[in-house]
Amino acid sequence: MRYYNKNGLRYHDGYLLDDTNQILVPSCDLVRQFNELEHKLQEARWKAELPSVKVSSDFKFDSEHAATTFRYEAETPCLDEQVEWSLKIMEELDEVEKADKRNKIINELSLVVEFVENDKVLVDDSGKISMDRFDLKNIGNPLELTSDKLHEIIEEIG
Repeated sequence: MRYYNKNGLRYHDGYLLDDTNQILVPSCDLVRQFNELEHKLQEARWKAELPSVKVSSDFKFDSEHAATTFRYEAETPCLDEQVEWSLKIMEELDEVEKADKRNKIINELSLVVEFVENDKVLVDDSGKISMDRFDLKNIGNPLELTSDKLHEIIEEIG
């Protein structure tokens, strides 16, 4: 095992190569986590492309009986304030839920986060070739993935 500076590596056809075109084998778990991230990103983009069902705003229910417009209304300033406060609480709970989901994704992809945040990558230099390779159609070159781009991907997923 040996650390390589990521600046001295190239990415080609799913593999990391050094300056002599030698294939370097990073951790199989790292490759698996990158591929899982790619799968989640593709799934999120697929779901985002699905058509959403919308109810026509001009739909009106026809009835034989005319509805009366005779109604009583009540002034409820305290209740209105409570409803507004409750809606704000629900929005905050949604934000907490999103953050928890994103943190769970980050925890599941700890090796990816470590890879992105460090300048070096640990590879097996024993000469064994792994059949595991990066399959990153949307993410692209893992050597060019930045923390900001990783955050964008995680936000898109969750």
